Amino acid sequence: LKLGDDLCEEEGAMLDKAAEHVIAFNLAGLTNVENDVWFPWLRERLCGDKSTETIADEYRRQLGTIIDAVIDEREHIDRLAYAVRDQAKMASVSAIDSSKRREAIANV
Repeated sequence: LKLGDDLCEEEGAMLDKAAEHVIAFNLAGLTNVENDVWFPWLRERLCGDKSTETIADEYRRQLGTIIDAVIDEREHIDRLAYAVRDQAKMASVSAIDSSKRREAIANV
């Protein structure tokens, strides 16, 4: 996309559509699978009662802490992704001042 004043409506819409697909569709789907399936399964296998036969209590607690940190990091990434999504939306609105649209494009 061009950063000059000649940014056309179609280019902004293209950026918005791409961001919507990657963030609202792909990332949201991955996040749902991770939150609903992967992290609960991982926690059960590594930290839950079923893991006592193979993993010592001390390590179970440490693994739980690591899983919590990964989940926190994923939540941070989700917030960043939706901030990018908002910037892409802003870039696609022709009624917004062109300098603000250029800034939004640069942020994406």
